[in-house]
Amino acid sequence: MKALSLLICLLFSGILQAQEVKIAFQQQLPNSHPRYLTDSNGKSETLNLIEKEDWAKDVFEKLKKRTDLYAN
Repeated sequence: MKALSLLICLLFSGILQAQEVKIAFQQQLPNSHPRYLTDSNGKSETLNLIEKEDWAKDVFEKLKKRTDLYAN
């Protein structure tokens, strides 16, 4: 029973630590630019949104125009 209690405590402390790391990462990002964080599964959804929605396409084109200055 002690081992199970210890395991549960370690599990919860690991979960809490992961949340702190996530919050710290978000706080390091500057607020001066828009950002959209997604994983590889969300990439296709984002591309579909850009293709189907005029507002998303407009936002994407404006961001691309700003970042193309640094890419070339």
